[in-house]
Amino acid sequence: MQVFKHHVIFDEITYDRQKLENFVNRFIDNTSDFSEWSNQIADPMGNRRFKTIPLFKCIDTEKIEGKGLLEYPEIAELANLFSFDRPLNKRSVDILVYEPGYVFAPHVDFYMYAGIMFPIMPDDGGEPIDFYEKEGLDRQRATGYAKELKESDITYSYTYSTIHPSMFNGLTIHGVRQVQKRRVFLRFKMVDDTFSGVIRKQQLGKFIKTPYNALENK
Repeated sequence: MQVFKHHVIFDEITYDRQKLENFVNRFIDNTSDFSEWSNQIADPMGNRRFKTIPLFKCIDTEKIEGKGLLEYPEIAELANLFSFDRPLNKRSVDILVYEPGYVFAPHVDFYMYAGIMFPIMPDDGGEPIDFYEKEGLDRQRATGYAKELKESDITYSYTYSTIHPSMFNGLTIHGVRQVQKRRVFLRFKMVDDTFSGVIRKQQLGKFIKTPYNALENK
């Protein structure tokens, strides 16, 4: 495990990016609006909570084939590598699709403590994630940082590994500049495990369940 201020690389694990790309290609022509999927997961009665965000999509396998992501071995075998405080469920696993032109405005993910990310497309991991710090900034808002932050407030950037999964701290301000190529990531959302808590667990050998030797990307 490589530990940095706002992200971690789980180098104990390798994953097969091409295998995930092959999986995604089965569904990529039938993407769903991410807010529509989120609202359905959070509120099956149809009371919408999230507004549509142009160019932000996801792959809803339940809508396409009637099966949740965790019912597919390509996803389940990765989820089973980790010992989460609360087992993953359909609300905490998604495949995010960002079309070219999308911008992740600087924000804090108050709905999750941390996210484990498996880049799928593009094959180089795409644009890096930027981490911001600015003294005196109101950290209680989940959005709205774009007007208060500038490039000089980036403390560092991280280009995701496409060999090892990475975890980022959702409670630090982060964003991604304009997407140039379609960006597809598998994400495990942690709503009980904190960023620092996961690090402590793995330092004790209690987070990653078993060694994993999937094929590395070529």
